[in-house]
Amino acid sequence: MKKYPGAEEEINKVDSKAKSILVYGVRMVSSSIACASENIRIPQFSTRLLYDELSRLGFSLMKKLDDLGFSASPLPTYLPVPMKQETKGMVAELSLRHIAYEAGLGTMGKNRLLITRQFGPRVRFGAILTDAPLSAGKPASRQAKISATNATSALRPAPRSRSGKAAKRRSCFAGGTILNTDFPA
Repeated sequence: MKKYPGAEEEINKVDSKAKSILVYGVRMVSSSIACASENIRIPQFSTRLLYDELSRLGFSLMKKLDDLGFSASPLPTYLPVPMKQETKGMVAELSLRHIAYEAGLGTMGKNRLLITRQFGPRVRFGAILTDAPLSAGKPASRQAKISATNATSALRPAPRSRSGKAAKRRSCFAGGTILNTDFPA
């Protein structure tokens, strides 16, 4: 926390009982982004669907934490953000990519995006503050830095099966563990 000035204060504003941050991610669909030059509405709608999936997954996790007797407060994944003069409204309570980095879900690229091993930079994150005693992740070590080749290969289409259909990739992960997107409600 000391690495991120003001983070503890922001966490306390949202949930003063929070002991842990549960971070989870959903990958972007590369093929829907690739068609942006043909029709910008397709990647825009795909991004909206991605954030809907983040919301659905986050709410399912919150319900599960609540059922287990723990607090569960979501961090907003996108607008609205606090409208402050010094940030011009473009800075949220906490940086989800930095939370994901601290949890060990990837490394920071030169462009300050989080680069994941499986999907490169094409992942969006959500987070839940909770008083559940979760194990802390660790940032990836310098030796585990992801090479440009690995990050690029994560952007390639999914391999095809014998039937010619794209092989299904699992698309969500939390705390460094891959999860199915069909999280039970």
